[in-house]
Formats: sequence, C-alpha cells, structure tokens
Amino acid sequence: MKQSVVVPTRNRAASLARMLASLADAEPPRATWEIVVVDNGSDDDTQHVIDRFRDRLPLRGVLEPRAGVSHARNAGIAAAAGNYLIWTDDDVTVCRNWLRSYESGFEANPRAAFFGGPIRPRFVGEPPSWVLEQLPFVTSAYAGLEVMTPVLPLDALSKQLPFGANMAVRAAEQRQHLFDPGLGRQPWRHGILSGEETSVLKRIAAAGGTGVWLPDAGVDHWIEPDRQTLDYLHRYWVGMGYLAALRGIQNGRIADARAQRRLSRRVAWKRSLYWMARTTGRSDWWMPALRRNAVLRGRLLAHSDAHAARQAPGASVTTT
Repeated sequence: MKQSVVVPTRNRAASLARMLASLADAEPPRATWEIVVVDNGSDDDTQHVIDRFRDRLPLRGVLEPRAGVSHARNAGIAAAAGNYLIWTDDDVTVCRNWLRSYESGFEANPRAAFFGGPIRPRFVGEPPSWVLEQLPFVTSAYAGLEVMTPVLPLDALSKQLPFGANMAVRAAEQRQHLFDPGLGRQPWRHGILSGEETSVLKRIAAAGGTGVWLPDAGVDHWIEPDRQTLDYLHRYWVGMGYLAALRGIQNGRIADARAQRRLSRRVAWKRSLYWMARTTGRSDWWMPALRRNAVLRGRLLAHSDAHAARQAPGASVTTT
C-alpha cells in the first residue's frame, strides 16, 4: 500500500521549507511512500527548496504553470503513484505521528474513501487583539478544524468535512473526482475563492463513499501577518458569498436587474451598519457586521457576473 503526500505550492519557498522539514522529522510510514510537490508557477526559490530536500525525503517535483490551486491539485493526482493521496499545504507543519496516523487509519478502515484530521491555526508574530478575541468566529477563514465528538462515518449528511490542508483520499475515488478549476485559490479580482476540496468530498459522499476522522493526525497551520488583517477576512468572506450564490446560479436562479439593485442597496446598508458598529469598539459587534457585508457583496458580484454572462449569444438562464 503506497502513500503519496501531495503538496501544491506557489511562491512560498520559506513556508515550503518549514513544511518539508516537519515531514523529514516525522516518523515515516511502514509502507512505501512519496512526496509530490506541485510548483504552481513560482518565481521565487521554490525549486531550490525542492532540490535541497531531495536527499532527506522521497520527493518529486512537478510543474503546473496554470495558476490556481485546483490545477495544481489535479497535476498532483496525475503524478501520484500511491493507493492513497494525502493532501496538505505548504504553510503547515505536521505532527510527528502524522504519517503513521494516516497509515493506521487506512489499514483499519479499508472501505473508507476519504480521511481528515485536525488543523490548528498558529500565528506568526503577535496577531491583532481582535483576532484573538474573535478566534472562534474567524477560525474557518484560517482553515481551522477540530472535530471534538465526530459522528462516524463521515458521509453525505455530515455538516463538517475535512479541509485540503489535512485530508486523504483513496486514489480510486480521487481519480474519478478531480478538482474544479473554477474553485479554490486562484487569481481573482474580487476576493479569495476556496471550496475545491469540499466539492470533491461532497461528490464522493454523494456517490456512496464514506470518510473517517483521525484525531491524532494533526497539523499546525501557520498564519503569516498578511492574513492577520481585516482586508484578508473581507476578501475571504466575499469569496464565501460568491460561492454560495454560485450554487443557486448553477441551478438557473439568477437575480434580474431589479433584484440586483435591491441587493446592492442591502450591501450599502450593511456596510453602514458595519461602520456604526466599529464606533463601539466591540469586536463582537463589528466583526459579524463585516462578515454580513462581505458575504452580501460576494452574492451581488456573483449575480452581476452571471447576468453579464446571460447576455452572451445563445445563453438561456432563468432569473429570479
């Protein structure tokens, strides 16, 4: 039973080195394993870092020039030789027993199609006070995930599925369900897109596949200062709203011009409420207001984009 650890990366040479060092210090699995690092068009020292770790790890590098983490993930799937693909990110460090925990999980649950473990946000430097005050509220923006009392197995009814920074998928199912290039981190002017891994796991679960939570297979997710900002959170929540609206739009429910004007007025109103809440100095008031405004803005952007696309020749989409 061969295992492939797959790591997409782009212009994070220092973070990648830290992650690979944690893998080098981890207890290796008993089975044959490999690491596939997919360079998604980096122009920093990423290739030098990959070369530096070749003598310490069973590592291969793959180039995927098309920008977007889903493209990188799909390139990793094509390159990986394992029976299971273990996914992680270039900005995490794995616990010492991470690989062994996954290996034990695979052996104990041969019918399971996917697996996941805890992701614990760790901040580089001293974060702003509002981050610490509202950490439970913003933890999903930092891919934080801890299932204290998991219901096993994970299936199509599960409200919480693993995140891409710490999950594994059996190769047979993974090759049937590739990542959607329209989802996940990519160049996008409006904000930050995500959700590519959740989409895959939902499709696997809808096809009857089940998953297992591995509480001992934990990783630390390192949050750099540029993500400890209100701008980052706003862009993340705009992406959330965009993706939430996109699901309805894909079913033909596009807001017409009048509905978009109403939504635009709601965005402006929610933004006013946010600034009013800021005057109180209470982060438990203004942080939810910021999120509501950003999510609505994402919804408006999705419907505006869809409405523009509907005007293209040959398009036929129902409006609401």
